[in-house]
Amino acid sequence: MKKKISNEIAEVTSNKKYKMSDFTYIIWAIIICSGVYQFVKRQKEDKEADEYYDQRRKSDLKKLLENRKTRENYQLFDKEKFWGLIEDLDQRSSGSYKNQLGLFKDYLIKLTPDQLIELDNLFNQLIRDGINWDVVGASFIILKSSNIETVAILVSWLISKGEVFYNNSILDVNFILKKEIIELTELIHSDIIAEVYYDKTNELLPLTTEEEIKIDGAKWKESELPSRFSNLWNAYA
Repeated sequence: MKKKISNEIAEVTSNKKYKMSDFTYIIWAIIICSGVYQFVKRQKEDKEADEYYDQRRKSDLKKLLENRKTRENYQLFDKEKFWGLIEDLDQRSSGSYKNQLGLFKDYLIKLTPDQLIELDNLFNQLIRDGINWDVVGASFIILKSSNIETVAILVSWLISKGEVFYNNSILDVNFILKKEIIELTELIHSDIIAEVYYDKTNELLPLTTEEEIKIDGAKWKESELPSRFSNLWNAYA
């Protein structure tokens, strides 16, 4: 009799444990399903938000481009003042191009929109004057590209080293070897000017009259670069 009762108690206990375990699984399933639902909901909301902001960005950019003004002010920023600024920034940045652009931006914040335009005019002139076939060849060797955007980065770096270095380097690209290229970025000074101008006016820099860049000097073939620019080739190729 005692054995029969013990067996019945054991059976009841066993069934109770099974039911409690089953209940626990149900609770966990509800929690997991709820978590998955919330995750999917957040993903959907994030996607919708991304799509909204992407459309807003495109709309804002469209307005900026459609309302962009034509440049009327072609006055140049004072050259002496500009080169003095560059010399100061080069020293303070410890030769780092990236750091110099940061300091350059700090300076630009103090200027008026018209002064920014005049500074951009001067910088564009220096870029055009600094491009010749030797400089293009130097860009191909040092930066592995001769497209005009890459050449402009090299010329921007030449400018960042000061007036004497800039002038000497565009006359003789071997002069470039006198300075170490430190922390070169894909940005040029004009990019920083455009950024600050937008921050000040909520407008793009006024469009300039398109001028075809005339490249002076003797053209070269790629096969000629190692011998024609042997010093640069040995240093950077």
